[in-house]
Amino acid sequence: MSQLQLSLLGTPVVKHGERTLTFSTRKALALLVYLAVEGGTHPRKTLSEAFWPELDAEHGRAALRATLLELRKLLERSHGPGERAHLLVERDTLGFDQGSPLILDLRFVESASKQVGRGVEPFTGEARGELLAQLEQAKRLARGPFLASFTLRDSQFFDDWTRQHREYWHLRVHQLFDALSKLYERAGDRERAIETVSRWLSFDPLNEEGYRRLMRLRFSQGDRVGALRAYANGRAVLADELQVEPEPETVALAKRIRHAAPVRPAQPRSLLSPHASAGQPPVNLLDGPLLGRAAEFGTLIECYQRAYAGQPQLVLLQGEAGIGKTRLATEFLGWAQAQGADVLVGRALHTGRQLPYQPLIDVLRLRLEQEHAPDDLLSDVWLAELSRLLPELRDRYPDLPVPSTDEVLGHHRLFEATSRLLQIWAARRPLVVLLDDMQWADTATLDLLLYLARSFAEQPTPVLLLLNLRTGSETVSDLQSSWLMALKRTRIPLTALVLAAFTKEETQRFVQALAWAEQRPEAENNSSNGGMQDARALKYAPAELPLSVPTSSTYRETLASFTDWLYVQTRGQPFYLTETLKALLECEVITPALQENGTWGLVLRTGLLAQIPVGELIPSSLRELIRSQLARLTPSAWALLVAGAVLGKGLTFERLCQVAQIDEQAGLYALEELLRSGLLCEGNLAQDAQAFDEYTFPREVIREVVYQEAGATRQRLVQRRVSAVMPELFLIRAEENSRKKKKGNPDDQSATVGPVKAGGSHYLEHVERRASRHAGQTERS
Repeated sequence: MSQLQLSLLGTPVVKHGERTLTFSTRKALALLVYLAVEGGTHPRKTLSEAFWPELDAEHGRAALRATLLELRKLLERSHGPGERAHLLVERDTLGFDQGSPLILDLRFVESASKQVGRGVEPFTGEARGELLAQLEQAKRLARGPFLASFTLRDSQFFDDWTRQHREYWHLRVHQLFDALSKLYERAGDRERAIETVSRWLSFDPLNEEGYRRLMRLRFSQGDRVGALRAYANGRAVLADELQVEPEPETVALAKRIRHAAPVRPAQPRSLLSPHASAGQPPVNLLDGPLLGRAAEFGTLIECYQRAYAGQPQLVLLQGEAGIGKTRLATEFLGWAQAQGADVLVGRALHTGRQLPYQPLIDVLRLRLEQEHAPDDLLSDVWLAELSRLLPELRDRYPDLPVPSTDEVLGHHRLFEATSRLLQIWAARRPLVVLLDDMQWADTATLDLLLYLARSFAEQPTPVLLLLNLRTGSETVSDLQSSWLMALKRTRIPLTALVLAAFTKEETQRFVQALAWAEQRPEAENNSSNGGMQDARALKYAPAELPLSVPTSSTYRETLASFTDWLYVQTRGQPFYLTETLKALLECEVITPALQENGTWGLVLRTGLLAQIPVGELIPSSLRELIRSQLARLTPSAWALLVAGAVLGKGLTFERLCQVAQIDEQAGLYALEELLRSGLLCEGNLAQDAQAFDEYTFPREVIREVVYQEAGATRQRLVQRRVSAVMPELFLIRAEENSRKKKKGNPDDQSATVGPVKAGGSHYLEHVERRASRHAGQTERS
């Protein structure tokens, strides 16, 4: 039996098999829709009276028979031989065969609505992804109101039935858009949240909650103009349609947005900005969305909601340098400010001398400057204590008393004054305080934060303290470790979030979300320049969406291979990712190109990428970051690391000690130092099955920098050691090469990393070449 598809949310569309059905009368369509939606069987007498109320019983039944005949003929045109119709036709009853192949958009929306009714908070990981996919499908099906603009003027029964269902499905679709936009918002995916809310408002233009959410989302992006434009649009619609003003909550939100300074700078709505100059591409083409942080962003929102309810919260956001702590915190601050929170930001500085209270001084000074009368907040006694941190208060209030000269008592009073001030601000509206780079914080700041945590716990206050702390042995001192232990002993709820690098799948999503130009298939022919095509010679098709990957399957495969190579180089570390992409842009491996629709897109030139050694693609920012880590190593750890850089792979403890020529005890200490610093890691990252007796560089770029920093003399010395102490590697690599050739293993990235090799600095690659020749000679002999 051919499949029948009914799309009833919006203008009704009926398809049978591959055909879109056209009905000669509105009654025929109405009868089919009614039978399919209601289900069951219905007396013919009831149907004729409902659909033809102006006719007597005999003529009504005759009209029903004629309409039924039209329906059966229309459906039978797409039937195969011997197939029966979707309708259940009896002498006195009519119905729809619910067991027949039927795609009904209402069923998908109903299923999604039931999921939403059970709540979306418990969904995490794969379950959350499946829920998002289900809600997205339902969103696509919700084209408009139930049977939009469809009516039977001569059937009050059908119009009343349509009105009831229209209200029912309006509520279901409203819940769907509400839940889906919240899910995206809680994941930090503001672009999709904005797109969902915009669809929501096109479906229900009188929905004030939708306008408020759109205002908050725009403002959380730093787009004050867009937020106020959303308010103006909503106000105009309400005035035109209902002749009413927006609700007080909406007016208050607009007022707050109008007078508040966004935490995040304004960013274009699209990475392919059509407003960019035709001669100069926009500078943000490599800006990627906030990916891989949905769980952490959702946790921050949950902490804020608990703080909003009067339960103070402390969040430690931890991770290595460049992992995205500040980006995540800034995105969250934008969200919190859009919810009405008072946001304060400070940062510890890495200086030769520690500056007492410096992060909190920045916070208090900037916020107090916005107060018209600070003396209305605190009495002179406490303002005098604060003048220890902010001496400008005495310029403003010269009659302040002299603070206590007793050092211990003075510190206690200063701590209490700071606590009281923050609690007063939090009493006005929820307070969110971000202190960044806390690994550089001084002892005085740590003591004050410990006092604040205890104070807030004793007097419940809507405060969320967010502390960013870089992990790594070189940054976290013993004092800070003991401070963290003391912090955990306070009664303030503490949430620790440790950020990890992107997975391979998240790296793919990150790269695909960039502004790649859409390329026509005819633009893929190889040029004479090593398979590379100049960006100016390419032709582009207009992009239907602002962010999209090229439509050509060949180009998508090229982009996938490029992403694999990029993941091997960076292992998904966000800072390494963005800096490497910037270096590729500077080297013109990635080039901006103006498309036919007037927007800018990125073009990947794989031919040029294959010609440039990895060492020349390392940006100076990454090189300096890695050098700063290398400068803190002990001589034994440095020797072990250079040995690993020359070997490249197959780094067992015994091999490293042999090549570095250090004894096992010193080698053990050196290895532990390298593991703590993150310059080596356990296992073989290039293999699915981890080899825990081996070690590897967490990112190929680190190995390349270490190799270059070792210098030519040390490189030759270590290479001679490898040849002298490990001749068996020749035969080992020969066997490996032979096995790989027989199996054709495409997933083994230990020998090659996508389109670019390591520039010849792997000594074992040299060993492999010699081993291959050795294996060939053995076979011939």
